[in-house]
Amino acid sequence: MSAIDLTRFHDPEVLKTLSDEELGRLIGHATDLTAEDRKLNQILYYRAASERAEKVHYSTAGIVGVGGGNRCQVAGTRVITNRGAIAIEEVSKGDKVAGRQRWPGVVTDIHKSSEPMPIYRLTTKRGYTMFGSAEHMNLVCPSRRRDWHNGQDADYKAAEWLELSALARHDFEKSWRYIAMSAGGGFPETCEITPDDSYFFGLMIGDGSYCGTGYRRHVMNYTTHSDDIVLILWVSRYLSQHDVKHRIARKSGRTNGAYIAWCSARFAKWLVERDLQRQRGPYKTIPETVWRGTRAVVAAFLRGFADSDGCATTKPSVVYINRSYELMRGVHILLRRFGINASLRKQSANVRHKRPNDTWRLEICGANVRRYAAEIGFLLPSKTARLPNKPPPLKPTVQQRWDRIISVEPDDEQTVYGLTISPEPHYMADGFLQHNSSKTETCIVEAVALSTGVFPMDYHDLFMKKFRGPINVRMICESLTTTLYPTILPKLQYWRWSGIDQQGGKRGHWGWIPKKCLIDGSWDKSWKTDLRRLRVLCYDPENPDRVLGESYWQHMSYDQDPEDFASGTFHIILHDEPPKYAIWQESEARVLDVGGRLLLAMTWPDDPAIAVDWIFDEIYEKGRPGPNKDPNVDWFELYTTENVHMDQEVIATKTASWNATKRQVRMFGQPIRFSNRIHPLYTDTTQFWCFTCGRTIIPVKQECPTCGDKEYSEFCHFREFETQPSFPAVFLLDPHPRKPHMFMWVQIDGNDDWWVVAEGEVDEDPTQVRAYVDDVEGNLSLNVQLRLMDPNMGRSPSSATKRESNWQDEFAEAGLVCDLADDGSVGRAKVNEMLRPDEFTKRPRLHIHSRCLNTNTQIHRYAWDEFRQSLDKDLKQKPREKYDDYPTLLKYLANWNPTFSALSGGRKIIQRPGKRKGAY
Repeated sequence: MSAIDLTRFHDPEVLKTLSDEELGRLIGHATDLTAEDRKLNQILYYRAASERAEKVHYSTAGIVGVGGGNRCQVAGTRVITNRGAIAIEEVSKGDKVAGRQRWPGVVTDIHKSSEPMPIYRLTTKRGYTMFGSAEHMNLVCPSRRRDWHNGQDADYKAAEWLELSALARHDFEKSWRYIAMSAGGGFPETCEITPDDSYFFGLMIGDGSYCGTGYRRHVMNYTTHSDDIVLILWVSRYLSQHDVKHRIARKSGRTNGAYIAWCSARFAKWLVERDLQRQRGPYKTIPETVWRGTRAVVAAFLRGFADSDGCATTKPSVVYINRSYELMRGVHILLRRFGINASLRKQSANVRHKRPNDTWRLEICGANVRRYAAEIGFLLPSKTARLPNKPPPLKPTVQQRWDRIISVEPDDEQTVYGLTISPEPHYMADGFLQHNSSKTETCIVEAVALSTGVFPMDYHDLFMKKFRGPINVRMICESLTTTLYPTILPKLQYWRWSGIDQQGGKRGHWGWIPKKCLIDGSWDKSWKTDLRRLRVLCYDPENPDRVLGESYWQHMSYDQDPEDFASGTFHIILHDEPPKYAIWQESEARVLDVGGRLLLAMTWPDDPAIAVDWIFDEIYEKGRPGPNKDPNVDWFELYTTENVHMDQEVIATKTASWNATKRQVRMFGQPIRFSNRIHPLYTDTTQFWCFTCGRTIIPVKQECPTCGDKEYSEFCHFREFETQPSFPAVFLLDPHPRKPHMFMWVQIDGNDDWWVVAEGEVDEDPTQVRAYVDDVEGNLSLNVQLRLMDPNMGRSPSSATKRESNWQDEFAEAGLVCDLADDGSVGRAKVNEMLRPDEFTKRPRLHIHSRCLNTNTQIHRYAWDEFRQSLDKDLKQKPREKYDDYPTLLKYLANWNPTFSALSGGRKIIQRPGKRKGAY
């Protein structure tokens, strides 16, 4: 192929003269060249992981934060690891996980949501179910045609990763979609139990029982309705091996069937230690020791359960029947580990068919029966005789690797977990193929493109606007040993493949740095291990043959001393996960000289002990859209629901059941660690309120997605409005000796609604405060009828030399005579009532003028702190002292409960204790 001269085929007339064989050779040669070019220049073929990730590349801000979340799956989801099929909440860092190959990745990080989240339930035609959050990614493909054969018409070459929230709005009746099922996966080499133990567990879960309580609590038996005593004899031999005395008897009144009974406290304890619990009927589950079993152990359990609660039909097919859904779903998943597909469906109770209770029927048929016969089989000869003798196909068919989606529907709220897998970002769980987050990948591509001058073909113009020639890049990760070498560097090395497909497939990519950008095309010559420095050639984007110079990549980790970061000048500094604030400050200094950029790819931590408040202050709050948006800071969320680029109908559907606090956190931009806001309903962006449901919503088709009512209205507390001189006003003051005195003015209208018209801070004496207050009240024509002061500071000494003088006296002498406010905590609840839209006026009762920026910021940040008076008492809610100034002033106003009529009637005379006014 390499000998073909392609230049002569540029003329279309020459192509017309080619024979079919020559044209085939030419197409094959072009395909080979494309595949080779992709390996050597993968970044040219880059496509953003999602539409939201693409927005990152549009940003030209100096500080770019990219938030993401790997929290996708519910507790109990079974992940295939080298320790067995482990529940996702029990997976540990360092576990090997099964993906496209047997053990392609290692768990480098584990994520858990700090509160329950709404989840979706995905159901396939064969009855497989998956539970995940709205952001959970799934490999889905369309159908080539409508066909009765399930899975055979799946156009798997057109597969793409889609979120559950996107699938939830799809009409699967009109357009079929197929989801990728996991391959068999590997098994651990050792486990706690033997295949005989596992087979016994299967028999007992099927037809075994515990006979009683009290002194009979250790009595157990196994019953069979078959006239074949093979199983009874097998159980007898097994019990004998464990020195358990037993007896065998024919069932009374029956012509066939027998049982074996025994009583042994020691043996019962041994079974419980191996997780064979005393479960009855619909509550039975698969023992944990079986989930962690070797291939032989898992097969033996399935065989024992089939010999008890299964049968082989003349179809041929294998059928399991049991009342427990959790048990049958577990069997469904275990069969997938052998590459066996089965259909699971519910059979409703029917007395006429001698079925008094609902049951679950799992059926294996077709080529899957042949695989079942080869991998598992039966012990009973009568059932074995009905299995086919023909060996199974060597490779699973398309039908076995894909299953048609029937529905994706909202389910309950649960705590969700996620894993970060490296180097391959895929893993198997609950019979489905799973996917990692892509926030770090997005930022790495940004830095690679700008340091090499090789731009993705689809985003050439975007990167050209930000290109500066050869640059210095610093990348900071969590650890050199567990993150840099196993995770980061493979993403840069052109010969390293990462993806679900085989090398060169559509679903995956090679390392991002092109081979031609390495020194002499050699990684060894470009990478210096001792310095952790990478040299890459930077090419002219307009002339790919012209080298402009060399770019340098320096790699560091957060476990290094902050002083190690205090050197060098960089055009891009990429932070993988939240850094310490001291490191971030050094990074800001390192890009200052050249006007460089700071990139942060992170997931909000769930541990409150991790100090990330500064990220909220410095990046998140400044970068989110709104009136205070900093043009030099951008914040993007790739996998959280508050993303402004997400489909609003999808958001409305999945948030319909959320409480008010969670909607503020997830929908409207607050990180999860700030979910304990004291005034969670407060918003400075337009939202919608349903008066029937009594909560915020996102309307779908002009109606509430929960109740379907059209009685909703939009509201926003922070906006611009006209000051009304005729309305009485209240002045509220918070004096302080070590920081500025803070104050605000609130007007009360005829409906007793509150209008915060102005705020102020003066770091001077009361006389200067009085001058500032007079100026504001004059400019706004405020009719102040009441002045209130913080009672705690009002009674406090205002001077170290005059102990008898307090702040109330000082301000009174300056001309600001203030009453002492009520500091009761009930005022906070009153403020929350004022934030709710009124059913009659269709608007909130508390409004804050857009000039009051500090009031807006503090109400957003005003949160509860945890407080415990003693170890034997419950937690007591106590507000954090930070950001409490202006919200506390509103609390004072609420405790006073001002009304328009009372204030308009004139101020009452203030009588000061110990201060006589007037003549004697």
